[in-house]
Amino acid sequence: MVRVVRALRWPAIAALLALASVAGGGSNGAAPASAQASTTVQIMTGSVGQYLADANGMTLYVFSADQANSGASACAGTCAGAWPPATVSSPPPTPPDGLMGVLDAIMRDDGSAQLTYGGMPLYRFSGDTSAGQIKGQNVTAFGGTWTAATP
Repeated sequence: MVRVVRALRWPAIAALLALASVAGGGSNGAAPASAQASTTVQIMTGSVGQYLADANGMTLYVFSADQANSGASACAGTCAGAWPPATVSSPPPTPPDGLMGVLDAIMRDDGSAQLTYGGMPLYRFSGDTSAGQIKGQNVTAFGGTWTAATP
């Protein structure tokens, strides 16, 4: 289980990530490999109706097991290999028009900031190999069911 150290707001996350990249992100000072460029969330329409996707059009999913985990991610290790957390390395993107919930982040045990929507951690699915795919919809694995995040 990945626990929330504490829910952080974007200025604190940005400061922590900047500090981490300077203090120990490897010999070249780079951010950890798990960190990605700032994630832009967009609303797309597909076989499940409207759903959230990242800047590259890759579907973002929520995990039902996270509901009982008080805002923390219940997906680590092998689970996170199949369902990589949607991480951010800079302040949150401007929400797209029509997005009713709040974009935020939680700190994972590995120090990365995982994007959340409406308090639920967001993930990608390793089985989605191109934009617009929603192969993870209603998959039951790792103790819960995965569904595309909806606005």
